[in-house]
Amino acid sequence: MERVADPKTLLHDSILETANVTGRKRQQLAGRFSQSRRQLLERLDSDGPVASLDSWQHVVTSVKEVVAGWATTTAP
Repeated sequence: MERVADPKTLLHDSILETANVTGRKRQQLAGRFSQSRRQLLERLDSDGPVASLDSWQHVVTSVKEVVAGWATTTAP
């Protein structure tokens, strides 16, 4: 999965296909892609299988670095 050239498009298409809707409902769902993606991320078990992916580990490390930077810039 980490080798997919355009994972966002793959996710978008997968959401639409899984919803099994057509016409206006499909267009509405397509327009709510950001919300759908956010909901999937909120429901993701961060300690589950995704934890073994290099890209996920990179995201976690980057977030920790940013948060650590905030702590040092706001400390008195």
